[in-house]
Amino acid sequence: MKSGSEFGYISLVNMRMSLSSLGGEATSQVLGKAWWKVPRHQQLLFRLQTARLLKLAKQRLTYRDLAKITGLQITVLSRYVKGHVVPNMDRAMMIWKSLDESFGLRSHLLRRVEASKWGAIEAYSLVGDPVILSLAGADVLARYAGYRVTKVLTAAINGIPLATVVAQALNVPLVIAKKQRDLGAKTYLETPLTVNGEHVEMLYVPADSLCHRDSVLIVDDIVRTGATAMALVRLINEVRPRSGRHAEAAGVYCLIGFRDAVERLREQGLRVECALEVVE
Repeated sequence: MKSGSEFGYISLVNMRMSLSSLGGEATSQVLGKAWWKVPRHQQLLFRLQTARLLKLAKQRLTYRDLAKITGLQITVLSRYVKGHVVPNMDRAMMIWKSLDESFGLRSHLLRRVEASKWGAIEAYSLVGDPVILSLAGADVLARYAGYRVTKVLTAAINGIPLATVVAQALNVPLVIAKKQRDLGAKTYLETPLTVNGEHVEMLYVPADSLCHRDSVLIVDDIVRTGATAMALVRLINEVRPRSGRHAEAAGVYCLIGFRDAVERLREQGLRVECALEVVE
């Protein structure tokens, strides 16, 4: 079980959802970007993911409803939903703005958490959901496309599916911190990770997997205490500087973040992006 989620599930007992947090933030970042400066492959991926978002919305709405929401003709919407054509960048941003709040990643996560049985949801059920992972690809593009990210770093094991999607979306290498040393590497970066305030484990990455020029995005499925994220920050800080340059943490991205932990990370100067933020 991954230490980043501690208990492997989110307890909803005595917890309320923070409905006002981060809902439209990713959309505003998309619309505020100079998209002509964003790599073409990221533009294309965002357009494709927007078409997928439209298809998900179509499962719950009629074409007439979608036409009212987006202002597009039914025939145009039909071509997008059926995959005959892909919306251009301007239209993709308009569709995203119209649908993200009600049908995007945050909305999907919220429905999953609220529908969970016995007041808890298991973390693996989130990172094993292909719809969530697909929407996460679009969400991370909305937040980070055009920003300098050279590597994605996560801790085994639950963070790997999400981190893989993020690395693919940003087209950068993925580095996985493990609790055991890989046999093929000669030297390692290592840092302790405190679990539940008592048990201490070690996290390792091959020393050559990160370099002084890297701007590293930390990815975790759930940020409950922030312990895993801070351990990964320490790994980044272990990279040997060269020519006055140091590896840096570009930020932390997660599906679900507990506000107290998120605020503690932000107090450390980290940019933390959560698809859904909750208050315990």
